[in-house]
Amino acid sequence: EEVRSALAIPRSIEVVTGAASPFDSAQADCAIIATPPATHFALVSEALARGMHVLVETPMVTNIKEAEALAALAAQSQTVVMVGYQYLYNDHVRSLKRWLETRGGDSGRVFFHMLAEHAVSPERPDVSVLWDAGPHALAIHAFLFGSERVEEACGVHGSATPPGHAATTIASVRFDRGPMLTLSLSWRGARKQRRVTFVGEGAEAVFDESNPAGALLVDDGTGLGPRPIESLGAMAEQSSTALREPLRNELDHFF
Repeated sequence: EEVRSALAIPRSIEVVTGAASPFDSAQADCAIIATPPATHFALVSEALARGMHVLVETPMVTNIKEAEALAALAAQSQTVVMVGYQYLYNDHVRSLKRWLETRGGDSGRVFFHMLAEHAVSPERPDVSVLWDAGPHALAIHAFLFGSERVEEACGVHGSATPPGHAATTIASVRFDRGPMLTLSLSWRGARKQRRVTFVGEGAEAVFDESNPAGALLVDDGTGLGPRPIESLGAMAEQSSTALREPLRNELDHFF
């Protein structure tokens, strides 16, 4: 009752505390897991063992061994296991993919891809900023360029508190296809920011959620400078519909 009152949780939602399993009395077909990363493996495993479909927020787990184990469990259970890569359901990112395709679909035409994420938020005690924010960058790259594996990665971590859980990371990642990805990640920024930049052959695109002039600006080399993607010829008709909340798109896909 104290938890329900403090968080203003309605009576229609069951509250489970302590050692009790959140699935013991659940009469549901699926589970949406948005808990600290260190708890994901146990919760997803239990949900799969009960035959439930699962949507889990990033990072899915905290190490490769757990990821491989969950992949095996998912295959055995024949249920849907979906990771919350919410930027794949962002209408701006989808428009960016269409724009890249209108330029010939040749990923070699894009020379540089950089993601900078600087957040003003508490540092997570169970994962580093790379594990926290990095999955979104890797997912965006795979979505836009069809990359399937990392060929090489190098970088530096800083401000590790606690040890092993760095609050700042600068890294470069080379994939089996597509441009090099450069990451600049930090929990200690002056303001919240997620900015994705693409530099290609005679063109540049910038996706910046915090930019009031437009979250997705494209300079297509025509001399008119950066413009909202909605104003670009062939893209105008495709981008004219109202933007939807990414989480809504994601949940629609899951259900």
